[in-house]
Amino acid sequence: MAFGQTISQAGVVEKHRILCTVVRAGKHDIFAEEKGISSRIFKISASRCLKIDESSLADMKATVDPKPGDLVYYAIDKYSGREEKTGILTEIVDMPGKGRKGRVLICDDLELLMLDNLIVLE
Repeated sequence: MAFGQTISQAGVVEKHRILCTVVRAGKHDIFAEEKGISSRIFKISASRCLKIDESSLADMKATVDPKPGDLVYYAIDKYSGREEKTGILTEIVDMPGKGRKGRVLICDDLELLMLDNLIVLE
């Protein structure tokens, strides 16, 4: 992973990072290739890169579905921005062809939310 930043007079404005593959490593710098729509090779200081050890990903576990009674957090990105909610999952609704949903108690309201957008907090 390679890191960069945008700096203005006010200081660091934005941090940037991309996934890339090392093509050739030198003493201080490397040539890396960004994978994507148009692969390209670029030079970058080795100090601005972080090696990702894929062997630690060998034991990848599946996500955990919440159960009724769990405190859950809901998040989804929409055109209007990110929508976030926290509540208690009261029931799971699995209607064929409609996707699995969870009925979540948020304050005094029950909302039907996609189960894929829920994670367990407690």
